[in-house]
Amino acid sequence: GSMRRRGPSVWGRGRVALLLLVVAESVLCVCSVNLGAPLPHLRMTLRGGKAEGDASSPSAKIDSLPKVHAVKRLFSESQEAGNLFTGSSRARREPAAKRITVRGGKAAAMETEGKGEAIDEALYSRQLYVLGHDAMRRMQQARILLVGMGGLGVEIAKDLVLAGVKGLTIHDESEVTWADLASQFYCSEDDIGKNKAEVSLPRIASLNRNVQIEVLEGPVTAESLDGFSLVICSDKLFGECVRVNDACRERGIAFIMTQARGVFSNTFVDFGLEFEVVDTDGENPLQAMVSSISQEHPATVTTLDEARHGFSDGDEVELSEVQGMAELNDLGPLKVKVTGPYTFQLDIDATKFGAYTSGGYAKQVKRPAKMAFKSLREALLDPPFTTSD
Repeated sequence: GSMRRRGPSVWGRGRVALLLLVVAESVLCVCSVNLGAPLPHLRMTLRGGKAEGDASSPSAKIDSLPKVHAVKRLFSESQEAGNLFTGSSRARREPAAKRITVRGGKAAAMETEGKGEAIDEALYSRQLYVLGHDAMRRMQQARILLVGMGGLGVEIAKDLVLAGVKGLTIHDESEVTWADLASQFYCSEDDIGKNKAEVSLPRIASLNRNVQIEVLEGPVTAESLDGFSLVICSDKLFGECVRVNDACRERGIAFIMTQARGVFSNTFVDFGLEFEVVDTDGENPLQAMVSSISQEHPATVTTLDEARHGFSDGDEVELSEVQGMAELNDLGPLKVKVTGPYTFQLDIDATKFGAYTSGGYAKQVKRPAKMAFKSLREALLDPPFTTSD
């Protein structure tokens, strides 16, 4: 009898839920924190034949090898399958990648580059409430390359387009198979044998008319990464992801790798050596009401015992509305040394200040922090381990 397509199973959709949360948070981080300047526009909207791609890479086998030798063998297997980047001495000459542009479900050349677009507050009202206008503007400047359009990749693509990034380019040289129908919800039985990215393109484009959607045809080369602010590799071999990550680091492009393998999954993030985090915890600044301040060096501040102050060693606070010891109101941020749930010390000499009489607030001051990320190559050779209690 005829075969009927099964709908996406609960497990097929649920197995990538945790990965999507991590990827979405990472994408939001790189889009809304560190992308202040608009990126150059490098689009040539051509529709052409499909470029010939590399042969599929062999699976890396690292069953019982030591860590370093396993990674080296993984690299060598991927290189034997064909180097992706034309800058390598072992690279093969490949045709230049072509792009197909679809916006709002219709093929069109982009003519709005550099003009800037206002935020559609009706469309993004819920996001604006959570993210704010500044983060949303930065997200609208982000151009993202998504490599891999399987079940995990199509979920990521859908979420990025609905979030309202400036542009999304998708890439996948593989064809739709019966196995894809369990998780790639934009593919049907009629699409078997067709290219995954081209099949998904019109359906993804219909989700948000404000996002430019493209297909990158042919192999991913180092040059094809230019102009992107973030590259995501979904369900690709480690060797391929390592080479893409190396090229991204050379160009200052943020990189995310994510994989789903049955009940197991992983996510890797590399935002470079000097990634600035404006808010390290995403929480509102802490504030406590002052009940007393000692005339000592260091000065001890006691807060009302209705609630713990919540500060940590090294936090910075500003004092305001202090009566009596008014000099503290003009000192600016001061570092905290926690001595108890309702007390902390400030490294200042308060012996010459006026005596505290009443009132006052201590409010946490948040500072941007710099983070340095390892490359995927470095992380595979020397992986960091986190112990959970």
